[in-house]
Amino acid sequence: MCTVIGFAISAFNEISHSPKTFLETTQLLGYPAYFLTLLGVAKIIGIIVLLVILSYYLLLKMERGMNESYDKGLVTTNTHRLV
Repeated sequence: MCTVIGFAISAFNEISHSPKTFLETTQLLGYPAYFLTLLGVAKIIGIIVLLVILSYYLLLKMERGMNESYDKGLVTTNTHRLV
């Protein structure tokens, strides 16, 4: 989770802070003018992918735990209805 927060802060800084300074710096380093913006967007896409994978993993883990509890008889189904 710390990685996601770090990427988010870094991406926000690359996209929003002082574009004129970033343009001069990237051009001095030999990169195209849009390099940092592209890098920030790629990081945001990476954050979304990491969050989707993490949530999918947690859902599978939770489902597996529920299935094991059901197989052991720890979970009962309520078949009685109040009419």
